[in-house]
Amino acid sequence: MTYIKIIISIVVIAMLLMVGLLVTKVRSEGAELVREADRFNVPIVKQVMSELSEWNYEGLMPYVNKGFSKLFSKEEFQKELDHLSVLGRVNNITHIRHAGHKRYEHWLYSSCAVNKYSVSTEFENGKGTVVFDLNQCHKQVKVTFFQVHSKALPVRLQP
Repeated sequence: MTYIKIIISIVVIAMLLMVGLLVTKVRSEGAELVREADRFNVPIVKQVMSELSEWNYEGLMPYVNKGFSKLFSKEEFQKELDHLSVLGRVNNITHIRHAGHKRYEHWLYSSCAVNKYSVSTEFENGKGTVVFDLNQCHKQVKVTFFQVHSKALPVRLQP
């Protein structure tokens, strides 16, 4: 009876070790995917930030997904940029943080990824954070979402 308990204990310990090794391997692979994404995407984030601080529709269009032009007319999008322009130009990017990574299969291009970045920024008129979703698919990276947060932005009341 004690031999059976010892054998069961050894089997349970071996299984726990295998699960632990598997979890470590998956985490390591995930961390490598994030590092690879950062090597490619961080320079793009910096480029987009320099264009964003111009607050100009035409300057941003090469970086944004076609969905922006479907969601907003040029005039609506420029109106939103005009509202954000009170922040002024970007003086300094203090920190770029990878905030999320999701892979998906595209029917035509195979494997694609969406990476979320949070960019701590010092604008001319205050500090802020810009959140980006970058869609990387078929050797192209496009901004699919961005949001600007800052206490320096005036509050707009909806009618």
